[in-house]
Amino acid sequence: MNRGKSRTFRFESHQWVPFPVEQVFAFFADPRNLPGLMPPELQTRIDEARLQPAPAPPEAMRPGGSSGVDASGVGSEILISFRPLPWLPLRVRWRARIIEFDWGSHFKDEQVQGPFAVFRHRHGTLAEMRNG
Repeated sequence: MNRGKSRTFRFESHQWVPFPVEQVFAFFADPRNLPGLMPPELQTRIDEARLQPAPAPPEAMRPGGSSGVDASGVGSEILISFRPLPWLPLRVRWRARIIEFDWGSHFKDEQVQGPFAVFRHRHGTLAEMRNG
């Protein structure tokens, strides 16, 4: 057994979507969209949200020129729960805190309470043109 030594795992995924980077970033920065991003069988729900406002988006990031983007800024904490085994009534609770936020680029969250010893997560967007 490897006592006293921690192991770090890194998972990276990329996905191209045919939408403007401003729209994609705004979607992922809005915590209300989180349950819909999880597999339906997990029955993910938001149990608590203590949100800090994100800084005002730059003019170029405002959909339709408005400032009506709902995003969670640094210090926001979101408690979700989900059912890892759909056939059991057990729900796992997971509290995450936003620790970094940069409009249109990325935001980071870290686990405050949850199923892992340590968990840090970065959501990034990058404009890319595709032909065909």
